[in-house]
Amino acid sequence: MMNIIRVLLFYPFFVLLFQNVTAQTTTRNSVNVGLSYMHFRNDNFKGISYYNEYNRRLNDSFTLSPSMQVGFATGKIAFGYVRSTVATIAMDANVFFSPIRAGGSKLRFGGGPSLRFFSDSRSEGYIVFRNYDDLNIKQGLFPYVLSPIIYTRPNNYLTIGYSVVAEAEFNLSTRWLIGIKATYQSYRIPWGAVRKELIYSVGINLGYRF
Repeated sequence: MMNIIRVLLFYPFFVLLFQNVTAQTTTRNSVNVGLSYMHFRNDNFKGISYYNEYNRRLNDSFTLSPSMQVGFATGKIAFGYVRSTVATIAMDANVFFSPIRAGGSKLRFGGGPSLRFFSDSRSEGYIVFRNYDDLNIKQGLFPYVLSPIIYTRPNNYLTIGYSVVAEAEFNLSTRWLIGIKATYQSYRIPWGAVRKELIYSVGINLGYRF
């Protein structure tokens, strides 16, 4: 009888302990979804991006994290009076190192190659007139005029660059986490005078461990 009582008293405790140990040993990987604010440094374009990320735990310190991003940004070019937009899709393959960990929360740094597609709708042609006397135009609020503005098909191109990432992850529960991420990315532009596109982004994400 006493054995039965002991089993009834301690069995729930062992079940909970077993479940906790199992969760800790099997919760090795995670998936994250997030939103980021993007800033295209060269043209001062600003926008947002959505990304999802799969984190494969390699050991206690290193994680392999492929991700996909979809972004949209807009800004003004040609002396600030011609608006343009850019849509992008990127595939990243980052490796993260976690030097600081505490109770499942961690600070991690990483980077890796990035493949990005750009669809840039900026004008492919415009003429800048600066001398109003030659044009016989009365000067108004603007120190110049732009004419004509020629829009043709977007500049679509695929290019390879790299990412540098810093991220802080905080536990919400055994399975759920929330993170803050800052990213610097650099890409080669295959056309134009400026040969690099720099993208800064900062955002938040929600993750699930499994």
